[in-house]
Amino acid sequence: MSACSKLKSEGSKFNSRNSSSNSNAIPLPANRVNATLTYVPSVCTNCHTPLPIEPGLNDLEPSWHQVAELPRPAAVVTEHQARARTCPCRGPLNHAAIPAEVRAHVIGPPLAAMMSYLSGRFHLSKRSVGELVEPVPDAGSGRRPRSRRPIS
Repeated sequence: MSACSKLKSEGSKFNSRNSSSNSNAIPLPANRVNATLTYVPSVCTNCHTPLPIEPGLNDLEPSWHQVAELPRPAAVVTEHQARARTCPCRGPLNHAAIPAEVRAHVIGPPLAAMMSYLSGRFHLSKRSVGELVEPVPDAGSGRRPRSRRPIS
């Protein structure tokens, strides 16, 4: 009997589909999984024979371990620009106006709702909520570069 045959007859301690420490864990459905990393052994741990990449008839279903993570925060910033154009008949410079309803706010409704939730539900101060929101990547500090003309 070969070493591999002997090992197979003794059984493997990794026969469970769920490799998680919680044996009652239920995997999230495939449509909720964003990425799958597959680990395939390259050689037999006993005889060091190369193993096929594709599963064989006697191979078990893969064991699994799912890790949930918060997505990287990313602010969606919309810049509203008011352009100016010179009339082709050498007339005056014409300025477009950014609508007052746009200029009235610097954050959108979803961010405002999250900030209100943090303040109301978790009783965070305005300063604490501001500290949480400030480091949002790509959101910037709200300050404009000096080269831009402020909107009046």
